[in-house]
Amino acid sequence: MTSLVIKVLLIEDNPDDVRLIRNIVEKNSSGPIDLINAECLSEGIKIMALSKIDVVLLDLNLPDSPPWDTISQAEQMASFVPIIVLTEMENEALASRIIFNGVQDYLIKGQFDCRMLCRSIRYAMERKRASLEKDKLFAELREALSLVLQKSNQEGG
Repeated sequence: MTSLVIKVLLIEDNPDDVRLIRNIVEKNSSGPIDLINAECLSEGIKIMALSKIDVVLLDLNLPDSPPWDTISQAEQMASFVPIIVLTEMENEALASRIIFNGVQDYLIKGQFDCRMLCRSIRYAMERKRASLEKDKLFAELREALSLVLQKSNQEGG
């Protein structure tokens, strides 16, 4: 049985960090990962529009986007693709805020290894899948409830 390839978009402008992440991902033994690198946020957004990306690894310090704008963009992108923030900023309040707003994980550069990053990728994808399924079920439930109420009003009125 062959594993499906996980398409990971790394939005990172530091070549040393890109090499490090690429080396970490290549050591992954739980399945193949296709790592695509974008050096700025705008390039990453274009890649996401053109390719099916399974998960995004996002640096907060990018040349075309200040950290707070990058965070805002990450929160918007997280509505349809799992985002894992990779940053040098060890800030628990920030981590809590962006995870509350949809980002799947917040990892500090230099504090994770292959096992931790690959597990984070798998879990982020599974949590996003579960979240989308939950949202779909809630939408179906709201629609069914609306139909029941509509029918009840028609019969009662």
